[in-house]
Amino acid sequence: EEAIKSADYIINLAGAGIADRRWTASRKKEIVSSRVGATNLLIQTIIIAIIISGGLAIIGVKNALIIGVFAGIINIIPYVGPIIGAMVGIVLSITTNLELDFYYELMPMAFKICVLFASMQMLDNFLLQPIIFSNSVNAHPLEIFLVILIAGTVAGISGMIFAIPFYTFIRIIAKEFLSQFEIVKSLTKNI
Repeated sequence: EEAIKSADYIINLAGAGIADRRWTASRKKEIVSSRVGATNLLIQTIIIAIIISGGLAIIGVKNALIIGVFAGIINIIPYVGPIIGAMVGIVLSITTNLELDFYYELMPMAFKICVLFASMQMLDNFLLQPIIFSNSVNAHPLEIFLVILIAGTVAGISGMIFAIPFYTFIRIIAKEFLSQFEIVKSLTKNI
């Protein structure tokens, strides 16, 4: 309800050209969907941070909460984020526990940490992301992959982070103002 009221306010601020169009509830929800995407990322980040922090605490790693929060935040970056998070987590875990015997305590701990991060990545890819992001973007997976790849090439890691929200925003604008073109119709048919 509050999001729909905010969308009404934004629409009224946009001016007479937009106000003349018929704004249905579905169009208002499209505007609000950008908030949903940010909320989904926050939920995913919190779940990953909790699971990694808890797992590292069970394993006996010092600073488990800091490593878990970092892993959750860096996981936002597609493809390389989980790898960076795991590498930083393993390095920090090993360097903060150097007093342990290398072969009998530190190496098994490093192996358990690797298993924890690999399990979390599989859980994230196969369970969390499909459930959390199932209807938020409404785009083909190959389309999303290409958008992230192009954004990463053009703008680096920051481009990868903002690629999907920016692409979704562009799709909505194109659907509203350029719907007479066939390519725009094919790219925006699901939104």
